[in-house]
Amino acid sequence: MKQFSIANIDRKAEKLMKEHVENIVPLYGEFKKQGDWYYTEENEKGDYVSAGYYFSKKLLTKVYNFQISLVLQNIDFDEDFSIESSFKGMVNIKDISFKVKGNRSCMAERLNKDKVLKKKICDIAKHIDLTNISLKYSMYDKELKISINPYAGAFIWLKFPPVFYGIRLKESEYKSLYKLLNYLKSYLCQKSHRKK
Repeated sequence: MKQFSIANIDRKAEKLMKEHVENIVPLYGEFKKQGDWYYTEENEKGDYVSAGYYFSKKLLTKVYNFQISLVLQNIDFDEDFSIESSFKGMVNIKDISFKVKGNRSCMAERLNKDKVLKKKICDIAKHIDLTNISLKYSMYDKELKISINPYAGAFIWLKFPPVFYGIRLKESEYKSLYKLLNYLKSYLCQKSHRKK
């Protein structure tokens, strides 16, 4: 049962992550591994992209959830915020709302009122199944992190019956992630005191 050892499962998950990174290099440039995550070089503004897994565990499963993030440096908003998306629609996303984690946020209210933004996200989401979009901003660091978690890209380990498998992203899904990250970057830069 060595194939189901934690070390072997981690190796197989890492192999899938390397595949993800190789597939996004043409879109974002070269990545370097630091710890368990991969990062691009910072551009002239200090912005960079990161990709990696975050874990969720249940009694009989461990899921390595794929996440890609764009971090924007030296960007100004009038408040700190931590916002998560909530999607409506089972097969196709029909609507999106934004919920604040923690204190009330004017930014979440603005996002929820913007029908053009919500429609654009739903249109892109027709091409890739998403679990979550998160937006986190620190006034102290002047840093905005835009993170997207698709369903595909995950590595799943079922402990009983013992089985593991990776869910590969299609080329079109990588492009949809890229399109969505860039759209959110452009949109949020317009709402900030930094223009792109």
